[in-house]
Formats: sequence, structure tokens, C-alpha cells
Amino acid sequence: KNMEKETRFGLQIKQLRKTLDLTQMALAERVGCSPETIRKIEAGRIRPSRQIAERLADQLAIPMGERQSFIQRARLPIPTSTAKNGAALLTDGQTNTSARDPYLGLNTFQEEDADVFFGRAHLVEQLINKVAQSNFLVVLGPSGSGKSSLVLAGVLPQLRQGAITGSETWHYVTIKPGARPLDTLAVALTQIYEHNLPEALELSQQFAENERALLLAADLLDTSSRLVLVIDQFEELWTQAPTESHTAQNLVRQQHLPFIQQLLTAAAPDQPVLIITTMRADFLHRAAEYSDLAQWIGEHDVIVSPMKPEELRLAIEQPAQIVGGRFEAGLTDELIKQVVEQPGTLPLLEYTLLEL
Repeated sequence: KNMEKETRFGLQIKQLRKTLDLTQMALAERVGCSPETIRKIEAGRIRPSRQIAERLADQLAIPMGERQSFIQRARLPIPTSTAKNGAALLTDGQTNTSARDPYLGLNTFQEEDADVFFGRAHLVEQLINKVAQSNFLVVLGPSGSGKSSLVLAGVLPQLRQGAITGSETWHYVTIKPGARPLDTLAVALTQIYEHNLPEALELSQQFAENERALLLAADLLDTSSRLVLVIDQFEELWTQAPTESHTAQNLVRQQHLPFIQQLLTAAAPDQPVLIITTMRADFLHRAAEYSDLAQWIGEHDVIVSPMKPEELRLAIEQPAQIVGGRFEAGLTDELIKQVVEQPGTLPLLEYTLLEL
């Protein structure tokens, strides 16, 4: 029992964080690391350095009498998925003991998770073909349909590997727009140029005043290459917006309208910018408030539908095989039966697999 508790350090971090009502981003800011680092720690994919472990102890209010054991648990080796429950996930005797857990639970697949992302090969190929023919793509689907994972762990790794002629040399930027998308975009591009706050402020101002600023930023990177801008969770323009009417109206005027205009200008034919967005389908009515954006979405959208049984089987079994595991007879069929043709169930499936 004690050993099991020690191996679930990531789960403890997640529970403590939620008890304090902190997001992964908020905790990362307090600790001084990236949100991605917190995500990986909670998923059990990496262990924090001693310095990060000590800061976690501070920010998660670990009592002084428990700090030493907390830090020691933080530095324990990462267990393999097959060590968690031998009754459901079996080992073939050739388990890679240095492997990370191949299941992400409720977390979104990122680019570095491409090696354990299975079941969407056909749809990934469809999206690659789409972006080969157009500068604009909107991936739509209900919450939990796997839109973000499809783009981040499916499409982007393929493009970086040269799925389209020359795409291995393109420049890639991924953002979540938040309530202030112009500022978010300015910061992301400034980091590519390795500049600092004054440059970010200036770039944000240029975005607000000049609808061709994004195109010019792309030209500065490399006149013979392309800029790929991935906007994940486009619905954040509305979900993160303030509720107070006057503040919201100012935000639309100062941030949303010029941001959308930047995208439409940059994504015009024969321009060096490729824009890929993911968005929840239940926010289409909000996007329709902008007539030009609605037209572009209607012409360049792909809807993510529930995975077929054979795709689910790959998503369930292939990651386990990578770490030398396999499922007991009948378990995969039972899991498929629970989620097949059910929209929005992929996160719950991944969470179930993580807990096996």
C-alpha cells in the first residue's frame, strides 16, 4: 500500500492543486516552470527536479513535518503502466522499465505524445490533404471528441516530418487565444524572435493597427518558408471573456476584431501563413457573429466524428504494446462497447486506461 502511494505522486499533486483551486497554469507560475511541466508531473511522465519539488512543497502548503518525505517521493523513479494493475494490463516479460505511462488520462495529447497517439490515421491524412490545398483549416467537434489531440499529436508531427513538401522547414507556433488573443499572439511570435517585453508590446500594437502585421511577421522569419499558426481552443475568445458588458465590448473592439482580421488577411491564398484552429462545435453561433469568419469556417472546416470500433481498438491496445503490455481477454471489447459512437467520451476512456 505504501509503495502504491509513493508511485502515485502525480495524482497527489493534482489533488492538492485542486484543493487549493489552482489551475495548472497558476501553479506553474508560482513554481517557476511551464504549465506543460506541471501537466507531465501530474500525468506521471516526468519527475520534478529537487528545486521544483521544494517549490511545489511551498506552493501546495505541505506541512514542515512532511516536506522531506514529499520531496523524496517526488524523486522516486517513474513506475511503468504495467506495474499498476497486473489483473487488467498484463506484461509479456519484455516491459521497458524506463517507459512513461502510455495513457494521458484527462490530459490532451501534445506533440511529444505522437508515439502513443493511435486510431486517427485516416483523419490525420484527411487534414494533411486539406492544409496542402488551403491556408486555413478549422477542426470542429463536441467537447471531448479529441480535436486538440488530433491536431497537436497527429497533424503537427506529420508536418514537421515533411508530410507536405518543405513542411519540415516551416516555423510552428501554437497558442490558446484566451480573452486577449492579440497579446497572446504577440508574445508567442516575440518568443520566436527571442525578443522581450518591449517588442511584444510593440507587436501587439501593430496587430491592432495594421491587418497585415501577421503577414509581415511571417516574412521576417524566412521569405522562403511558411509560418504555421495553430490556435487551439478558439472558443476561449468567448469562454475566457469577462462577463461585465462594458469590459466585454471593449475587449471585442480592442482584441477580438483585430485578431480575427489578422487571421483572415494572413490566410488568404498565396500567402506564407497556414492557420489551423480547433473549436468546439457548440460555439459556432458565436463565430457566426463575424460574417467573414463564418464564411471561412464554412469553406474550410472538418468535423471530428466519434471513433470507429477498429480505431478505438488501436487507441486502446497500441500504447500498451509500446511498453510491453497487453490487456486481459475481453477487456478491450468491453471498453469499446462502453464508448463506441458516443461523442465526447475519449477523455473518460483515456482516464480509465490510465487507472487500469
